[in-house]
Formats: sequence, C-alpha cells, structure tokens
Amino acid sequence: MPGLTRLREAATGDVVPLETVLDAFVKNRTTARRYRQSPFSAHVEAVTPMHANGWAATVALNGGRATAYIAESQWPAIAPPLAAGQDRTFTCADWQTAGVKTATMYGCGVATE
Repeated sequence: MPGLTRLREAATGDVVPLETVLDAFVKNRTTARRYRQSPFSAHVEAVTPMHANGWAATVALNGGRATAYIAESQWPAIAPPLAAGQDRTFTCADWQTAGVKTATMYGCGVATE
C-alpha cells in the first residue's frame, strides 16, 4: 500500500471506493465504522484553499457526495498536488454523514503515488 501524507496512524485494509463507504454508512452506521481506518478512492471534483482555522483546503469528491478537509500541516506533503479531475486515495480520521450518501470528513490525508 502506498504511504500516507497524514501524520496520524496509518490506514489499514484494502482501498475501497468512496461509494462503498457511503453506502455502508447509510445501511448501518455501527458496522460502517470499520471504514474509518480504510483508505478509499475518490474522484476530485474541486480543491478550494482555505488557510483559515487550521485547514489548508476543502476537497469536493465524487460530484459533491463528500467533502474532505485537509490540514495545513499535511498540505505541503501531498505529491503530486491535489487538483480537480484526479482520482486519488484518501484516509480521514473523522466522518460525519449528512443526508443520503453524503459525508463531511476531517483530518484527511492523501496516499502518495
């Protein structure tokens, strides 16, 4: 498995599509918690630098189905830099679901390529 740019504990398990994770949270939030440590793949729709409140950027994934927040301390280590149109692998320390198959994710990192 590729390395991760976030400083927290390394992700475990196989890379799964973001849609698999979102579906699992809709079906059973307790069982779906296993995905909190799993790397997931997603399509980057937009990257918006914030530079406020400790977050470097918000990243819209899979047509706005999820928003990932990447900390300022992690941003310089992402290589190649995140950009719209990429398919990348992420991990996030905390998830909040909102509505049907949408999520906000915090403490995210990006797998190196």
